Amino acid sequence: MEKLGRAGFGAISGAAAVAPILAIAAAPSVGAALLGLGGVPALLGTGTALALGALCLGAFVTRQPLQ
Repeated sequence: MEKLGRAGFGAISGAAAVAPILAIAAAPSVGAALLGLGGVPALLGTGTALALGALCLGAFVTRQPLQ
């Protein structure tokens, strides 16, 4: 039985789409809250921190194993 076959495609595709959809839905509210709490510096600092975190995660995931 295939795990990624036709029968399970919809469920797998939907499960993979949940996180980006939730992030897109929450972004305006989170951005407004950051602007209200700390202004533009808080918004820029949070964006920079998230970008650096994503860069580190990407570097970790794509690293070559030691030989």
